Amino acid sequence: VASSVVTVDIVSVNVVPSTTTACIGSSVTLTANVTSGAAPYSYSWVGPNGFTSTDNPITISNVSLSNSGTYSVIVTDSNNCTGMSSSDVNISQLSVSVSPSLESVCVGSTITLTANVSGGTTPYSYQWTGPNGFTSTVNPLVINNATLSNAGTYQLTVTDINGCSGVSSATVNVGQLNVLVSPAMEAVCIGSTITLTANPTGGVAPYTYQWSGPNGFISTSNPAIINNATLLDSGAYYVVVTDANGCSGS
Repeated sequence: VASSVVTVDIVSVNVVPSTTTACIGSSVTLTANVTSGAAPYSYSWVGPNGFTSTDNPITISNVSLSNSGTYSVIVTDSNNCTGMSSSDVNISQLSVSVSPSLESVCVGSTITLTANVSGGTTPYSYQWTGPNGFTSTVNPLVINNATLSNAGTYQLTVTDINGCSGVSSATVNVGQLNVLVSPAMEAVCIGSTITLTANPTGGVAPYTYQWSGPNGFISTSNPAIINNATLLDSGAYYVVVTDANGCSGS
């Protein structure tokens, strides 16, 4: 009587992790775990964008969107039996912008900056930093009653649930318009000419002028000129100056 022992070889493979999400610029590591078959084993990996490797584990450094997709491995044991497994890799890109990127407001008004986020995985967290030690974690960012100390660059970092982040910034200009009228007091004779000049400092040219005064006087010129003065022209004259950003001083 003759006999023979037959061993049926099975190569069981699983890839760890079975799915992974990574941020652009980070590294992805995939490991083929073999639980049966006869060592030694050889590995043949294929993946997106023409990727191939015979290593185990495999590490892909500085990943980009082109690295997203399915990575498959065929493991061959010493008996030439094979097993196969795969893993899905998702590369997350977080795009961030701030609107407006340039904000010009007047002293006493409201600054509003909004983070616009695409990509990544919600929920997002927000971290603002700005002039004079300013910090905030809200979106949109609202600063009421703006002062000159609020002018400067505001930087935003947005982080998604996977720890991927994106950065953007905005510049805020806070305008203050100061106005002096020269002369501050004018004494003229009847029949002569009154000349008053508004001298604005700060703000952004061009400026507009709105004068008002006694006897129903109004003017949008600068200087304001009143010819052939009479007693009715005596009194206080006021001017409101408005700059290109809508900031005003009087």
